[in-house]
Amino acid sequence: MNRIAQLRRRSGAIALVATLAGAVSVAQADFGDPILTFNASNAQGSGSFSVSLADAQFNNGEIVVWNLAGGIDIMDGATSIATVAAAQLTLQTFTAASQQALVALSFDVTAGAVDTEFTITSSLVDAFLINNASARATGTYSLSDGNLNGSTLTGLHAGGGLYNAVYNGGTSFTELFDTGPYVTGVSGSTGGAQDVPLGAGNFSPTGDDISAIQAQWHFMLSARDLAGGTSNFIVIPAPSGIALLAVGGLAAVRRRR
Repeated sequence: MNRIAQLRRRSGAIALVATLAGAVSVAQADFGDPILTFNASNAQGSGSFSVSLADAQFNNGEIVVWNLAGGIDIMDGATSIATVAAAQLTLQTFTAASQQALVALSFDVTAGAVDTEFTITSSLVDAFLINNASARATGTYSLSDGNLNGSTLTGLHAGGGLYNAVYNGGTSFTELFDTGPYVTGVSGSTGGAQDVPLGAGNFSPTGDDISAIQAQWHFMLSARDLAGGTSNFIVIPAPSGIALLAVGGLAAVRRRR
């Protein structure tokens, strides 16, 4: 298990799903390693941790699933920079059977004692080719005041978004939640949902052949406050109007109560 020295376990063990026996090397080659990286930095320091491909579960030779239960403090020496309370990742490579490639990511984090910058990045899902691909990105975000002085969540991507769906190593399909900063009052909370294109099951033509996809959240969170996010980035072959079938819970956005 890949661990940065600055990571400290909080109450309870880190629950990682063991690799299934019989996982094939061909499937592993379709996913970059590490599969997920959390970076956090603020005026008090910086730290990170990464999740190894070996810590994930393989399903049907094409899907990688990883879950975190219990909290992790991201540390710089003895200083807690941020906390990851929960996280979940699903990666799916394109095959003749699946007819889709997918990155589904969710998380809950808390900022440290001062305003904290977070970068949460999935691995590349690659080693496939979808000609004239269409795509869809969906997401939710939540923000809560944790220290009775209001809260602020600011997107740090190039267009001001909290989330960026990227393909072919650098082309942005879309940024979500680019109308911030998002704020709450004392003891307040807020959140939102967005999908591109609008409408359940709709896809937009990219005009490109896609061979790799990746997801990244990048934002600034005010001190001691809490933020969460869910996101799904899916690419399929043309025609763009095809509704995604048989996805079940893998691509469903987790709505917060």
